[in-house]
Amino acid sequence: MKKFLLVPLFLILYSLFTSLVLANPPAGGPIAPGQIKKEIVGEVKEDKQEVRDNVAQLHANRLRHRFLEAYYPKLNVFILKLQAKITSMSEAGKNMTSSQAKLDEAKTSLELAKQLAADSIAGFEAIEPAKYNIQRQQALTARDQANQARTKFIQTIKLLKETLQLMKAA
Repeated sequence: MKKFLLVPLFLILYSLFTSLVLANPPAGGPIAPGQIKKEIVGEVKEDKQEVRDNVAQLHANRLRHRFLEAYYPKLNVFILKLQAKITSMSEAGKNMTSSQAKLDEAKTSLELAKQLAADSIAGFEAIEPAKYNIQRQQALTARDQANQARTKFIQTIKLLKETLQLMKAA
């Protein structure tokens, strides 16, 4: 007997539930599954955009610390010390013209590296929230400038080594 009562009871509860749901539809009408998917995809794209913006700012901070706060001051101090040593050696009567020429070349290279580093940092900081293709092109340009700056810093170090070798030979 109980089995016979369960089926009608289930049908009554089901009809009551469906009538309540249909009586109170969502504010914008029924939501299509495709609309939910589009909203989720839009939110994911916005999140990815924010991450790309944060990554560009992190690159700019990292480059500023590495190039302008670490490499440049240390190399500049080293150049000043070498300049003082060349001056004292030339006053002692040694021929230091080739060493001085290499040191001047290293100074020029260091200033160019500093300028390239500043341009690269400005490039990463200038990346605005935009479409991915525009951001990608800006990031690639800034990356190329950072690589050029790194190459110039390496060239400066090589020139300083050559200056030391010329000083030892004098």
